[in-house]
Amino acid sequence: MVRQQLLQRASALMTRHALQPYLRNTAQRRLASGEMPKLTGAADNAFNRERMAVKQHAASSSDLWRKLSL
Repeated sequence: MVRQQLLQRASALMTRHALQPYLRNTAQRRLASGEMPKLTGAADNAFNRERMAVKQHAASSSDLWRKLSL
């Protein structure tokens, strides 16, 4: 009985750990693929514009590499 419970716990842990990267990657992909917000007011400065450009470039390059690797 104890052995069966240990096997069930180990199986649950392995399943959860196996799913974590998938769930994390899915969430990151959703965040990266969304439209970038428009900067207004004080937030519209050179640093934030460059940062947004880097994020957009990273999203497009990761999408390209994902397509190439499949």
